[in-house]
Amino acid sequence: MAYRSPSSAVEPMRRSSAGSCPNAAAWCGTPSAGSISLEVGVELVGPFAEDGDVVLSSTPAGQVATTTHFGQYSGLGAAHAAVRRWCQANNHRLAGPSWEIYGHWLPEWNSDPSQIRTDVYHLLSPGA
Repeated sequence: MAYRSPSSAVEPMRRSSAGSCPNAAAWCGTPSAGSISLEVGVELVGPFAEDGDVVLSSTPAGQVATTTHFGQYSGLGAAHAAVRRWCQANNHRLAGPSWEIYGHWLPEWNSDPSQIRTDVYHLLSPGA
């Protein structure tokens, strides 16, 4: 499920029980180049009917290169760069889309941000 603004998703998420699932952000393009197509949403555990600005969506199917980043969100750029370096070193071509899955905020992360978990994914080109 994706939505255009966080506030537009609250009630549909409650009705679908999506609020119990991790948040996700997916984009095409290179964030450092200043031009991306961004989609923000949550993973769903059950059926969902589109509602206004809240629409169904999915991450791309296919083989991915992935890493898990522990720490503040400001370090996510380095996690993405590490995936890209690994792909280059291992002769894998990136297909373009990449996304992040964020865990639910845990109270202990307030005192120890090194425990914040974010999973980073980059779609690989077929045959890569």
